[in-house]
Amino acid sequence: MQTVPAQVIVPSLFSPAADDGTHRFVFHLGDDCSPDEPLTDRAAIESGKMSHTVLDYRALGHAFSRSLK
Repeated sequence: MQTVPAQVIVPSLFSPAADDGTHRFVFHLGDDCSPDEPLTDRAAIESGKMSHTVLDYRALGHAFSRSLK
């Protein structure tokens, strides 16, 4: 099924510095703030369907950043 990338807000990928100055990688799925339409890759997979998303790296983030203004 043709999908678009989900619009996800991901928190920091690393923990605060420990006493020894090291950081740990921390994975979070993030908060999906996508509109109901068009169907996103995450929504398709969550509903048990296969996702096919064509990524245009020139456009990634542009549509979402415009919606935040």
